Amino acid sequence: MKKIIKKHIFFLLSLAFFLIMTIYGYAQETNLPDGTIIEKLAYIKDSKNFSSESERIKVLFEVYTKSQLEASPARATFFGKPGFNHLWDDVSPEGTKKNLAVLKIFNESKNWFNLDKLTDDDKINFSIFNRSVGDQYDLNSQFPEQYLIIDQIQGIHTYIPAIIQMMPTNSSKALEDIIARLKGIPQLLQNIEITLSEGIEKGIVMPRNTVVQVPEQLKSMIAKNSIESLFYTPFANLEGNDVLKEKVKMIIEKSVNPALEKFRSFMTDTYLPNTRDTYGISELPNGTAWYNEQIKFHTTTNMTAQEIHDLGLSEVARILVEMEKVKSEIGFKGNLNAFNKFLKEDPQFYFNTPEELLSAYRDICKKLDPVLPQLFRKLPRLPYGVKKVPAYSEKASTTAYYNPGSLQTGLAGYFFANTYNLKSRPKWEMEALTIH
Repeated sequence: MKKIIKKHIFFLLSLAFFLIMTIYGYAQETNLPDGTIIEKLAYIKDSKNFSSESERIKVLFEVYTKSQLEASPARATFFGKPGFNHLWDDVSPEGTKKNLAVLKIFNESKNWFNLDKLTDDDKINFSIFNRSVGDQYDLNSQFPEQYLIIDQIQGIHTYIPAIIQMMPTNSSKALEDIIARLKGIPQLLQNIEITLSEGIEKGIVMPRNTVVQVPEQLKSMIAKNSIESLFYTPFANLEGNDVLKEKVKMIIEKSVNPALEKFRSFMTDTYLPNTRDTYGISELPNGTAWYNEQIKFHTTTNMTAQEIHDLGLSEVARILVEMEKVKSEIGFKGNLNAFNKFLKEDPQFYFNTPEELLSAYRDICKKLDPVLPQLFRKLPRLPYGVKKVPAYSEKASTTAYYNPGSLQTGLAGYFFANTYNLKSRPKWEMEALTIH
């Protein structure tokens, strides 16, 4: 999935989840009875069930990790964690309520522990955990984020083929998981439709200009020939497995494609006519408070909107001074507006073919790699490659993004570069973008 995560997957909650998972590993569930997440949390709440606070907080982190995997199997796939690859996230109204109920208890766990009995490392981890869970709960318990999961840049529909394509294929179980997910696409899309319809009823919908391309994106995911389908990609290069391949083709033809077409009709005939002409989230019910909570969530500060705006203006002023210096250093004759026009329009700053753009990104990446040990003592072992952004999302996608792979599942990471409309992809932004 996209790092862009992308609002549906990558909130600070995911960061905390990833850090905790990295520190403690995949949940061992030591000293825990069987039961639901809520039942396990009730057990953790009673300090008498543990020999120390450090043991108890470790188990809390383990249960939290598993709860995140259960709540978002797509996130589990993204992080290369096995056991959930056959499932999709439950984005139905019932699923949203269930996840919020669990999150509420995790948020309450900040009052369960005697901090004086925790190690310094435990205190740091607990502080990160509480901040992330607390911010997520404050946002989701007050504001219906679930109604804003669709848009043409990072909408939930774009993750469906992306998740399928990043799943492992190195075992018969892995292939069966992909098939199970293909079979689950109709229910996933139905749940999205139910949730979005509920949003329409409550007047909480996306701005029209942010979703107008969604029907066309969905259309591009529907292949007349199953072999050419995005969803057939994991099976395309498999040797043998003819019976399995025929099964996949049939699922795509009889199940996946009709579900995509049905959802496309919903977006065209129902959702788009009910979208809004306003833009800001403040235009939605309780929107000003919602906006302020989003500021807190995304900046992790208590700055007001005006303070952030003022900071932005000061940064623009600072950058303009730096741009004037650059203009003078290279001897450009003309004012800053002329300089900007030169940078945006001169052919020397653009490639003629997608292959040239991708090759240039690969060169930049390989030049950067040897420098990284000078800056970081710990580097990821996983290699990465450079690919073009998929055609179904390139028109609305960002300039570039990164998908992490997984050593556990044998998948490399990938830097995705957008090759659509090459005249909007200047060479001078590529190094900074790649480093970012």
